[in-house]
Amino acid sequence: MTNGWTDIKNADVILAMGGNPAENHPVGFKWFVEAQKTRNAPLVVVAPRFTRTAAKADQYIRFRSGGDIPLLFGMLYHIFKNGWEDKQYINDRLYGMEKVREDVMAKWTPDKVEEACGVPEAQMAKIA
Repeated sequence: MTNGWTDIKNADVILAMGGNPAENHPVGFKWFVEAQKTRNAPLVVVAPRFTRTAAKADQYIRFRSGGDIPLLFGMLYHIFKNGWEDKQYINDRLYGMEKVREDVMAKWTPDKVEEACGVPEAQMAKIA
């Protein structure tokens, strides 16, 4: 839970990965539900096991345990391929992203990602 509650409340899309806020932060989880109801913000849960948070998700993606980094690289592959990255943000705040882009595009193609984490390309593209 590295975001402030107002970030979640005002989000257009919520991606929950690596946690189970419905159980770990039940009071704060109300902001997830609030964003879903008032902003029509889809809640996407990416986790190896089905949790209470996943039960409230608009979309649940199960991945192979230990496949979190390949999954993130798979998302990046589609983001870079389609030009969805925030170039200004990257330019202003990140160092070395061009090297990440090169590695992702060369080594983390959809077939490699599916092999590593078990998420098919169509699902990966959708969450990206």
